[in-house]
Amino acid sequence: MNSELINYLTATVLQEQIKQPLLSIEAILNSAGVCGISAEAMLEIRAGVYRQLGRGLTPDNELSKALRCFVFDYPVFRWSELRFYFIAEPKHVLTDLLKEFKYKCRHLSGHEELVWAHIRMWNVTARHQLAHRDRVGDKAYFDFLNYQGGAVMTNQLMSG
Repeated sequence: MNSELINYLTATVLQEQIKQPLLSIEAILNSAGVCGISAEAMLEIRAGVYRQLGRGLTPDNELSKALRCFVFDYPVFRWSELRFYFIAEPKHVLTDLLKEFKYKCRHLSGHEELVWAHIRMWNVTARHQLAHRDRVGDKAYFDFLNYQGGAVMTNQLMSG
């Protein structure tokens, strides 16, 4: 992850929260240009900012148990659904634990995001389970993920 981008966005969040304390971190990130890129990229930028702010981290000794509870409730999930609950954990820590739980990432036709499911689960079963439940998240979270305006700044910072 581009540390300059995370540093810049963290500073922007801190400045904007002083000016507008009721504005969410996600709304500030969108207005700073975090949009128009893949959901996974947006969520990893968001995770980096939360981590740098010291917010949203699950204590290390509770992370494995919390993730086990999540996969019990959602045996098939999109990365964005996992990131709704595990806001700031480093991606590699989450993926290592998921692999330890015998989960793998796969592309399912008809889904923009990669989907995680147990290694033994058939794709048709995974597709069926996703189709028969609501997406994990709330309105503000979906607004953040679906925001489309002002992507120029983030794209310039990521490529520079």
